[in-house]
Amino acid sequence: MTSVMNNSNANSALINTLNSSDSRHNPSVYSSKKIYPAAAVNVLPLDLTTGTLANNNTLTYNLPKYGILQSLHFQYAKQLGGATGSLAAFDFATVIERVELLSSSRVVQTLTKSDILSQVSDLDTSQFNVCNDSFISSKNGNVGDVIFTAVPFVFGFMKDINTNLNLQFNEPMSVRIKLSADVTVANGTATFTISGVPKLVMRYLSYNESDYAEVLSQNYDEPEFNQMVTNFYDEPTVVGTVTAAEKTAKLKTFTIDLKNTECVNNFFIVARKQTASSAVYGAPLELQKMTLKASGQTLFELEGAMVKNHSLCENGFYTTPNNTSSIDNIGKMQIGYWEYAGGGTQSNTLSLRELNNPQIVVEVIIPSAVVATDVIEVIVCEETLGIGSTTSSTGRVQSALSN
Repeated sequence: MTSVMNNSNANSALINTLNSSDSRHNPSVYSSKKIYPAAAVNVLPLDLTTGTLANNNTLTYNLPKYGILQSLHFQYAKQLGGATGSLAAFDFATVIERVELLSSSRVVQTLTKSDILSQVSDLDTSQFNVCNDSFISSKNGNVGDVIFTAVPFVFGFMKDINTNLNLQFNEPMSVRIKLSADVTVANGTATFTISGVPKLVMRYLSYNESDYAEVLSQNYDEPEFNQMVTNFYDEPTVVGTVTAAEKTAKLKTFTIDLKNTECVNNFFIVARKQTASSAVYGAPLELQKMTLKASGQTLFELEGAMVKNHSLCENGFYTTPNNTSSIDNIGKMQIGYWEYAGGGTQSNTLSLRELNNPQIVVEVIIPSAVVATDVIEVIVCEETLGIGSTTSSTGRVQSALSN
């Protein structure tokens, strides 16, 4: 039976052309996969260096000079008191305002709570589910229960195995967490108190002496070691009060003037109802239309059902974020292709440097829970592209080029 098929293929001009191509590869000819050198892996909870978990405070964690940094998670706990209830969704956003990665005393990269939400909205379902359980969704409990929240801090250096920070070589690095004014509010259907001391959980990899010597000789043989990495830049928040006419029309339009001049891979748009300090964090609101304009032209426009076409894949289809906890309401304008779980190609970027009067115009759908006189805020979070540089003589890490 197979000979009939093979004989037919043998007479095909197309198949003969493809078989003679340099791209031809027979998968049944064995070749081993890439093999990374065996190394020690440690997960280490770090104690606070300075600060306490309280309103408007700042927490600092000094990172030990151990190995190659792979991941960071900030874990805190709240204890349920008074009555059975739940910790509301997005509690982390009432605790964290922004997070900074420092080399010595200089800020190298920053993540705001809106940046973290944008990152989560760009994950596939399997990775999103972990984040949703850890720090996005509401959590129920009984009186006396301690509820843990673990937030990943994925700075640009940590988004690719090839750009992970070499803490053993770099000058001393630290993570600084700026807390919000609402850390201790009763966020949810019950009263909560801070339980214990928050930890920064660090996972790092340590090579044996010969493999680490290879890292040093290959990466730091020049005066500067440069790496292509991403970062985030947030445009100034735009706010507006919902009028009676807008409530009737169920739409409110916002115009955000883009001040950044860097190269941008993705624009994320987070719209939410502003809430009082005693209330839960407002979930992202649905968008009706997103438009990128510059130099008198419309460069990018998504409207209606197309707004949910979040991320273009290399096969021509789009993927969309998980719709749990309203995460799929975060808008996205993607300049290149979506980077699948595990990373992907740096497929495209857009320099804002020479664009004249760039703007993003957003139409926000007004839900029934939002009434006239309520205030809506819109934040444009830009995932930017740049070059991170490490000075080989000192281990100093800094941003070298961004536009």
